[in-house]
Amino acid sequence: MISIAQGLRLMELKDRRGWPQPFSIEFFTADRKRDKGGELISLKSAVLSKNSREKNKPSQSTGIPKMDTGQYISGTRNLLIPETKEVITCHIWLIHKINGQQVAI
Repeated sequence: MISIAQGLRLMELKDRRGWPQPFSIEFFTADRKRDKGGELISLKSAVLSKNSREKNKPSQSTGIPKMDTGQYISGTRNLLIPETKEVITCHIWLIHKINGQQVAI
């Protein structure tokens, strides 16, 4: 079992060349506006859509990577499925497993 913080760090890993490392993930859906959700989504291979070589380069003044804070404030992450190029939004508090490891909130 891993913490949500450890799971989010796993999702942000990159290889030596700066490309995002794929991960498997299971999460539940939720939509309060439409009163829908509860479906378990399983992705065998996904990467963070914002996690590319060109984006998130450290700022020259602070050395801190630039991020889209909108996703971080709302507690969501956009996941890119490499095979289909489809982007799916996932609520971090509804993540069940990452790389086969159960996530504890």
